[in-house]
Amino acid sequence: MATSLGDRAVELFGSGFNCAESVMLVLNDRLGKRGSHHASAVPCVATGFGGGIGRSGSTCGALSGVVLAIGLAVKHDKAADLQKKYKAYDLVSDMVVNFERKFGSSLCKDLVGYNFRNKEERLRYRSERAQDKMCSKFVKWCVDYGAQLIDNLKEK
Repeated sequence: MATSLGDRAVELFGSGFNCAESVMLVLNDRLGKRGSHHASAVPCVATGFGGGIGRSGSTCGALSGVVLAIGLAVKHDKAADLQKKYKAYDLVSDMVVNFERKFGSSLCKDLVGYNFRNKEERLRYRSERAQDKMCSKFVKWCVDYGAQLIDNLKEK
């Protein structure tokens, strides 16, 4: 049984959801507690972010999941509302800085050391259970960080 939101996301990740999907599923539940639930779009909207955006090794998918959740939490939906837009930018920027400070990079290829564009590398990643050894800690950190952000936005 999961003891934290991060643990719940790790369970989802272990069940077959990708990193971004796992983060979004848990954070969407957190958003639901704020009255903003997007169940029909989650995890679908996050699918393409796995493997560092479509297996490119770019930005960590777990980070991308939080970026999506921040957008939903801030609710920037009017082009002229620069305050909300810049609020989202600031929250995301701070999160990336903190993630990079903790883990050394925000790039999937640097974090895991596998080339997901290569089928053999993807198979090796799975067979070595690297998702449990490495990616789970990124998923857990992102969910815990994102949940705190969402809670702080709620309080303001």
